Amino acid sequence: MNSRRLSAFLAFACALFALATHATMVKRMALDELVQAAGLIFRGTVVDIARGSITTSGRNIPTITYEIRVSERFKGDFPAASGGDLIVSIRSVDLKVIELPRLEDGEEYLLMTTKPSSAGLSTVVGLGQGVFRVYGSPNVELAVNALDNRGLAAGLGGPARYDDLTNRIRSALRKGEQK
Repeated sequence: MNSRRLSAFLAFACALFALATHATMVKRMALDELVQAAGLIFRGTVVDIARGSITTSGRNIPTITYEIRVSERFKGDFPAASGGDLIVSIRSVDLKVIELPRLEDGEEYLLMTTKPSSAGLSTVVGLGQGVFRVYGSPNVELAVNALDNRGLAAGLGGPARYDDLTNRIRSALRKGEQK
């Protein structure tokens, strides 16, 4: 490889690394900020995962769509329920250079998502900060995000009791309504 090609390759690799690093370096958000930035906040179980693509601005973009059966709503305008179940679709860009949160089929989550773009794409707010895996027993349910709940609020760090987290979300929603 001649020096010109090597220089071009290295420049390209550095630019790609910088893009990936910049994209994955997200501002740490407090719970109130996550709540205010979200278009939808809800609890649900993933019932289907599908890979696909969309064409926008003449480019084919890979996507991943999560179908989630909603069991509890906190914020946003939800679609009408069909057949008794309320199903929400989250369709995100599926890029290899950005580590987006991956949801697992059959798992239960508390999600804070963006409003869909004009292309129909949405994602979770703050990347892994807006995805809380819900687990435990019916008597003591816990919820934890990708950052182990660090930085969300005073007294939160590590798995939080689900009812405590949702009470804080409701409080943040009330504060937002008063503004």
